[in-house]
Amino acid sequence: MFYDKKLSANGTISCAFCHKQEKGFSDDAILSIGFDVGLTGHHSMTLINVRFYQRGRFFLG
Repeated sequence: MFYDKKLSANGTISCAFCHKQEKGFSDDAILSIGFDVGLTGHHSMTLINVRFYQRGRFFLG
């Protein structure tokens, strides 16, 4: 599922595009690339230990 593009808002990008396994499930870009190929305005959050994060998460779909 993590690599499935069909789960994105427009079916063109997977979670793994920004949350790179070799980068600790984050990326090394200051601003991540969004669905429309523009910058999102934020850095992709790491997914390591996300299970223990109690506050809300920023999610664009």
